[in-house]
Amino acid sequence: MSIQLNVNGTPETVALDSYKNLLSNVDFTSNLTGWSGSGTQSGDGRTTQTDSRGTLDSGAILLKGNYAKNKRYSQTVTISGGAAGDIITFGGWVKCAAVDLAGKT
Repeated sequence: MSIQLNVNGTPETVALDSYKNLLSNVDFTSNLTGWSGSGTQSGDGRTTQTDSRGTLDSGAILLKGNYAKNKRYSQTVTISGGAAGDIITFGGWVKCAAVDLAGKT
């Protein structure tokens, strides 16, 4: 399937079937399989905790601790067969209940 766009008077054909998610386990249904943690501590990891807006579809990453600690979960994605000019789009969602900045210098 493809669509044709007209960009500044120039027709451009885009193949819709070429779009796919390059990450694995994006909804954390398999706990943290495929994800690597760095700087994490007890209490960090997968959660299904809910709030007043309802439940999560399956899971999310929860990071606890102070604002000065560098923590992350990541995945390495290897892309083969790409070409110069290929576009990769990514996005995410973050919720912060509170950040204690008391004593920050």
